[in-house]
Amino acid sequence: MFKQFKAMNKFHRFFLFFLSMLFLLIGCEKKEYSDWTILIYMAADNGLNDAAISDIEEMQLAEFSDKIKVIVQIDYSENHPAYHGARRFLILPGEEPKYIDSLGEINSGDYNQITRFANWGFDEYPSNRNALIIWSHGNSWYSHPTTPAKFCPDQESGDFINITEGELKSAFQNINTNLDVTILDACNMMSIEVLAEIYKYSDYVIGSEEEVNTDGFPYGDNVGTGLLSIWEDYESTEILASVIVDSYMDSYFPGGSQYNTDEFPLSCSAYKSSEFSGLINLLSDFVEFPADSTEIAISRENCIEFNDLDSDVDIKDFFAELAELTENDELITKCEDIFSAIDECFINQRYFDYLSGNIGTASVWFPQNQDIFNNLRSYYNNLEFNNATNWDTFLERIFE
Repeated sequence: MFKQFKAMNKFHRFFLFFLSMLFLLIGCEKKEYSDWTILIYMAADNGLNDAAISDIEEMQLAEFSDKIKVIVQIDYSENHPAYHGARRFLILPGEEPKYIDSLGEINSGDYNQITRFANWGFDEYPSNRNALIIWSHGNSWYSHPTTPAKFCPDQESGDFINITEGELKSAFQNINTNLDVTILDACNMMSIEVLAEIYKYSDYVIGSEEEVNTDGFPYGDNVGTGLLSIWEDYESTEILASVIVDSYMDSYFPGGSQYNTDEFPLSCSAYKSSEFSGLINLLSDFVEFPADSTEIAISRENCIEFNDLDSDVDIKDFFAELAELTENDELITKCEDIFSAIDECFINQRYFDYLSGNIGTASVWFPQNQDIFNNLRSYYNNLEFNNATNWDTFLERIFE
């Protein structure tokens, strides 16, 4: 009897061990990898609700294979008649978006929401390469209380992603995987200051230094040039990033899905993060050079201005103006080196309806109004770009 009990006990232990291993194997079942996972974070609880819905409908027009996974998280406005709070959808070509989950009311101006969405999405839909699109209002690095527009503002909470407090950097830094492509589908986000916050975490970043209308990037269309339709079958991510710029620009020209004669001027660019540190080093060196303040001021006056405060200029435009104006050979060399570094860093820059031919890369803060400089300098000092270059001390010398 005792031997029989021991035998049964061994059998039970073996059976339990077998079951536990079976459950472990089932739980560890390898997920199928796609070529790309594209996550689209739509912070639309801010007056952009209808535009977000329109873009999701546009995504359904795109044609792409099952090698591409497209997932949207949209935070609806409280005024939306049918939905409230945030939802996640899987985009399927030619079909209604497949409902995944409802998150309830969230604060899409909380940078942690970007991180949570990215980590969930890239884990749930694993792929060989990853892309993140952030869709919302934008206003470069500006995050001070009097700025009318900010990045990813959330109407119900009154919050936004505060770039000068490092929130955008933290959102990217806490994503568990490196990003191959980032698209900032929002106004004025292609600035040197914004890029310096995130360049370590994404191989390529695409956006506009100009205002972006509510149509934004062309996600899908009936002519096959929409953003999602062109995503696969490229030899390299760099070529893809360059073609995405072309897709944006071409959509606003005659024959494009978003053509409207009022939608000008336009600019869009893609930058390569591996080249960015070289540009930063050259700018840091330039800041220390005792350039003639009068030449600097005249060059600045000749530049086209960006942003709602007219306090930003295209960085390439400024150094082109300065190189042409000055007779200081050493300064000319520095400007030409920076100009070359910009061309190395920005793999595609396109623009339309500007008088200057050096527009379309990225903007940099360069206020002509000393009050604006004095009021915003304390915020600017927190930015990674300023920490690396001391750009504020260069500006301060201009006002002396």
